Amino acid sequence: MKKWEKGFKVVHRTEFGELHSAVPLHGAPVQYAHGLVTYPPKDCGPLCVFGELESARFYMQYTKQYMKGWSFEMWECQYTPAKENKVWVDNMVSTLNDLPTGTRLADAVKLAKLLERAE
Repeated sequence: MKKWEKGFKVVHRTEFGELHSAVPLHGAPVQYAHGLVTYPPKDCGPLCVFGELESARFYMQYTKQYMKGWSFEMWECQYTPAKENKVWVDNMVSTLNDLPTGTRLADAVKLAKLLERAE
C-alpha cells in the first residue's frame, strides 16, 4: 500500500458548486469532493498537486488573473505519489517541466481542509 503524503490542491468551484481541476489539462476536468479519494479518469493520469503551500498559493493567484469570473479554492490534501514524471490525456502529454513549479504527480488525492478562496 502506498504512503499518503501531505500536499495542496487548487481547484475551480463551478457555478453548480462542484470542485474541478483548476485548469483542465487538454480540456479534461477531474471532479473532486471533500473527504473522498479521487483517482485519474480512464485515459488520463496522473493527478497534479503541489508539495508546498507557497507554490499552490502562487499558482492560484496567477491563474485567477487569467481566468476572470472563476472561483478558485486551495485545499490541504493527502496524496499518493505517482511514479510517472509526466501527465497525459489520450495522446497529449505534458512533462513536469511543462507544469507549474512545485507540482507533484499523484495516483490518488483526497481533499482534507479548505485553506483559501480566490473569487
